[in-house]
Amino acid sequence: MKVLMIGPDSQAKGGIATVIQNFQTYFHYPDIDMFFLTTWQEGSKWNQFKTAMASYRKMRKTDVDIIHLHVAQKGSFF
Repeated sequence: MKVLMIGPDSQAKGGIATVIQNFQTYFHYPDIDMFFLTTWQEGSKWNQFKTAMASYRKMRKTDVDIIHLHVAQKGSFF
């Protein structure tokens, strides 16, 4: 099974970034391939935009069975 996890950079500050970092470090199962897609990085707005666009292009090319999407509540989701 191929799982795509989408969320902030694992090196960023915050709870979701820590969760993603823990998945990258400790989630290892032989029958599950986990791919991580960064949609947000700390830095300038231009850098954040470039990261989001690169992630979007990668997501369109990746063949996965499940997408696990991390989003924030309220306005920051949009």
